[in-house]
Amino acid sequence: MKNQGVCVVFVEGISIMLALRSVLQSVSVSDRAGTTSDSAIIILDDAGGRIVFPRHNAKITIYMGFRATGVSLVFSGTVDEVKSSGGRGGTNIEISAKGLDTSGKIKEPQQRHFDDMTVEDILKAAGESAGITDIRVDADLASIVRDYEHMDDESFVAFGERLAKEIGGTFKVRNNAAVMAKKNSGRTPSGVPLPPVFAVRGENLHTWDVAPYIGRGRYKQIRVRFYDRKAAKHDEIVVDTGLEGSTAIDVGRFEARDKKTAEEKANSLKAESERGSGVGSLSIEGNVGAQPEATCLIAGARLGIDGAYVIDGVDHSYSRGSGFVTKLALAYPA
Repeated sequence: MKNQGVCVVFVEGISIMLALRSVLQSVSVSDRAGTTSDSAIIILDDAGGRIVFPRHNAKITIYMGFRATGVSLVFSGTVDEVKSSGGRGGTNIEISAKGLDTSGKIKEPQQRHFDDMTVEDILKAAGESAGITDIRVDADLASIVRDYEHMDDESFVAFGERLAKEIGGTFKVRNNAAVMAKKNSGRTPSGVPLPPVFAVRGENLHTWDVAPYIGRGRYKQIRVRFYDRKAAKHDEIVVDTGLEGSTAIDVGRFEARDKKTAEEKANSLKAESERGSGVGSLSIEGNVGAQPEATCLIAGARLGIDGAYVIDGVDHSYSRGSGFVTKLALAYPA
């Protein structure tokens, strides 16, 4: 068949699909914006109890695609957990994998501080101690200078996530590389525009569930307080979101230490408000090119739903019954 889905799994560089062809139930891969790592789950029918468990931290790569067009890499990581489940209905093996080594130095707490350094240099210094030397930071975020920053028993993962939230980014570790992208930018950290994903009814769009307007995520303004040491008084930064339909003002929960940090936090909260102003999900024919932060263009669903949305998460799945399907989590209309 022209659109027959294909999935290929390699463990330690060796394809295991021939051995698993008769017992493979499903393979799923998840890529979420703002989460530390990609993840994958392989479910096998273990009725005979003869499946050999892969060793912990075994390298695993997953490719998906179609027989007519070939396959592409959708996941690379290591085995994190293997478990068995069963009952009267049968038994299964579930293999979970992560895009980062959850047993390595990346989760080791660090006690250190950084003075007058850019975000990029801070991440490089912290990453080196965690064994991560490939650091990629969006140009708009890389040059931000922090007069003082510290890690108070934070792991590199936790530190990267916190820093990203403070300056309007998303942080991910994948294949021993740490990536900090700018939220809602629609581009890679190197500045290359992410290719859009088309979801067209009657062609590749299977289902949709979309609310393009959500009131609870919208704010007219964002305000963040800070202490002005020169003036010896409290002050605040006010940022307009530009979102229609709300008169509410969002106030940062914690006071920033200075004006510049307050501006960074206010812009980060603005991006969060934009992100939460719409929500939805849809499923399409498998698309290995779909990535978080890219744009999804819906066409043919209906008036008021058709249009551009930011992709917040991507789930690829393969099963013998459904073939290769991609599900997209959508954020605000772009």
